[in-house]
Amino acid sequence: KPLKPQTGYDNSLGINWQTPKQSGLFKVYALSLKNEIMSIPIPNSQTTFAQNQNYKPTERLGLDLGNTWNITSRFSTQLFYHYVDAHFSSGPDKGNRIPFVANHQAALTLFFKLNTHWNSELGSTYTGKRSYANDPEERSPLLGGYTLIHFNLQYHWKRLTLNFRINNILNKHFSAYAFDVYQGQSASSYYYPAPGINAMLDLSLRLS
Repeated sequence: KPLKPQTGYDNSLGINWQTPKQSGLFKVYALSLKNEIMSIPIPNSQTTFAQNQNYKPTERLGLDLGNTWNITSRFSTQLFYHYVDAHFSSGPDKGNRIPFVANHQAALTLFFKLNTHWNSELGSTYTGKRSYANDPEERSPLLGGYTLIHFNLQYHWKRLTLNFRINNILNKHFSAYAFDVYQGQSASSYYYPAPGINAMLDLSLRLS
């Protein structure tokens, strides 16, 4: 089907603060969209995984809260929390959740400056429950939330930066994508697993 352009408007109000020992933010917002474009899975297709479609009008009411504490010259910690009530504002699914959007997200990160050249980071991120990606009718139960832990070690010398990062240290099993297909009252679930424990090494050079 031909797609209509996605349009919308956002109202937000927030405050930032900064002192020698800490910095943070607090923001509330209301985002309204018309013709939001979403990818809808097509099961058992031999030619394509999904197709784009326009949703009925949607609304996201949310807040962001974060703060960084500089505990010592070498150690700091950061806490961030995001909440959103994402729902359809009109149409047959009015009031239902927007598929695959988590209400709660949070992150806690610890930063260690080892010396002039070496920095390290240990963090955890939490993603709350979500509905299946093609379930605006809320027929299926929610997908469970999950917590991931990562570690990053960085070496910096003049214009050279070397990063070594390990993601999902505890090898948490969760779905990067999931959808249900209903035939009458019976549903078949499809899950696409996210990566388990994985590592990345990258080298960057600033030319000027």
